[in-house]
Amino acid sequence: CDAPGHSHSNTDFTAGWHRFKFPGAPYATIPTTPPLEKYRQADMQSCGTYGVSWMDGTLPVIGDPPKDVTIYFAWVHLPKWQTRDAKVVACAEDGQTMFLYELPTTPCTGAYCALKTVN
Repeated sequence: CDAPGHSHSNTDFTAGWHRFKFPGAPYATIPTTPPLEKYRQADMQSCGTYGVSWMDGTLPVIGDPPKDVTIYFAWVHLPKWQTRDAKVVACAEDGQTMFLYELPTTPCTGAYCALKTVN
């Protein structure tokens, strides 16, 4: 848990601007719809966490200012179990669109999760 005042299960995640990418897939985004309930169970098979992140709404386009968004953490039957305020901005890189997220620390049982995107 990386929230202030907690010392167990520290992941060393720090609040600030972050980019998500995977080996061989440099462009990834936090999903804009909640995961199916079968993927947010206590077995932690989605993103290795109990609370799976997603954001409601649309992603910005290149040239837009950073957009205020709410990151939700879905768990079991609760698609909006916990929330965090964040920002997202679209940037150009090698003719592709990448997204940067300004993220606070996560809830102790949640993690920021991303999906590969196709540009």
